[in-house]
Amino acid sequence: MMFSNSKNIITAFLRGRLYELFGLCFLGLSLTLIPSLLTYTPADSSWNLAIDSETQNCLGSFGAIMSDLFLQSFGFLSYILSFFFLGCGVFLFTRPKGSLLLLKGVVFLIGYSFLLAGAACWEQGGAIGYLLSRKFCQLPFSSLSIALALLSLSLPLLLFASGLKFSHLRSVFSLIQKTFQRSNAPVDESRGWF
Repeated sequence: MMFSNSKNIITAFLRGRLYELFGLCFLGLSLTLIPSLLTYTPADSSWNLAIDSETQNCLGSFGAIMSDLFLQSFGFLSYILSFFFLGCGVFLFTRPKGSLLLLKGVVFLIGYSFLLAGAACWEQGGAIGYLLSRKFCQLPFSSLSIALALLSLSLPLLLFASGLKFSHLRSVFSLIQKTFQRSNAPVDESRGWF
């Protein structure tokens, strides 16, 4: 009895450290991917462009290659992927839950795949989005209707994977609405600045 209790404690301890290690890996990936994407310049040398000039990316040639690879593969949706890595890293490092985490990861991958395929209709899904959209374009519908259907399928899946609820979104939109109402309100000059 004593042995099984200590075995459970050790297993829980190792599982927690493993989650934290994966969380740190995701954080490291996102904290290198975000600045490299933000400082991406098409004129930087990368795998598909060899020029003899100074690299403008803040992470040097590594950042230029990394951002070019992600933008070629996923298009402008690479920014969403980098913030997903950031959120996943923070989540894993702070409060992991085993089976729910795996389910949310799978749902995110499905939703993100739908988003890539839908955005490929407007040439924003990168190479992977293009390849996925080619499979869906074999359906007997117009490409625009397929893209809109894929986008409408991807948003609830991504919302579930993020852990946000509609009530959270409703409160954010009401806060934005109140902010715009205040900024459009007439100014009473007799009250001064405050």
